[in-house]
Amino acid sequence: MSASSGRTWPVGKTYDCGNVVVDGQAAAAYAAATNDPSPAYEGDAAIAPPMFHVWLMWDILVTFIQDPELAIDMRRMVHGEHDARFLSTLTPGESLKLQATLEQVADKSSGLLIVGRFQCYRADQLVVDCRSSFFVRREKSPSKGQSDKGLAERLAKRAARNIPEAEIEQQWKVDADQSARYADASRDRNPIHLDPEFARKAGLGDVILHGLCTMAMSGRSVLELVGDGDPRRLNRLSVRFSKPVRNGSTLTTRAWRTEGGLKFTILDESGEPVITHGLAEIAPTS
Repeated sequence: MSASSGRTWPVGKTYDCGNVVVDGQAAAAYAAATNDPSPAYEGDAAIAPPMFHVWLMWDILVTFIQDPELAIDMRRMVHGEHDARFLSTLTPGESLKLQATLEQVADKSSGLLIVGRFQCYRADQLVVDCRSSFFVRREKSPSKGQSDKGLAERLAKRAARNIPEAEIEQQWKVDADQSARYADASRDRNPIHLDPEFARKAGLGDVILHGLCTMAMSGRSVLELVGDGDPRRLNRLSVRFSKPVRNGSTLTTRAWRTEGGLKFTILDESGEPVITHGLAEIAPTS
């Protein structure tokens, strides 16, 4: 257990949601919802998309963030970072065991940082290993400071000034119905991605795309740049979510080769980053 600001947190607590079957139809729908046309998802030797672990882990993620011991205010929670390691390809029809662990809780002046580890096992073999961080913004008095939206815009502009020239680039499109399609394919039907009125009341102006959808599409872009578009070569994908993405946006992958893969940033039409600290580790061709 750990404590901060007089409150005790159950750091080290584990969550077990039993087993889940890799549904082939759901995996194909996930690929379609992230505009990923790889032939690796078809035929007798089909695999599931690497980011399909989002669908597989949805129940355990909900169990984690709705833990009454954490008492997370979902209205103020944002997804900060997601780092996924793919230790084996996933095959439709196989059964995987799911487990999560609360790794860290840090009470900061601006809010609460919560870090969880989420894992998929094939028997005793770890096949997907993720760390994800969530930030619960502290509620501020209207008379103090500037809005969360204003802060996010200032941070995005500051990050944009520090992005070097790209070694390689690719521009790609987010469809007008991307968030609706991804909501169905991922099981994440948070109304901020589906209901314009709800999104406006949440201070977002309009519906926004799921961060993990942007991440999945970024991974596809990276593989097209350096991995022959082959998802079987993706060993790791890690990102920091910097700014919401709108349906219909045109995004740009700006990337730099590194040993074993790429470092990358995703920019919106205004040149501001929506994803920073991107890292993709790509296996060499066999």
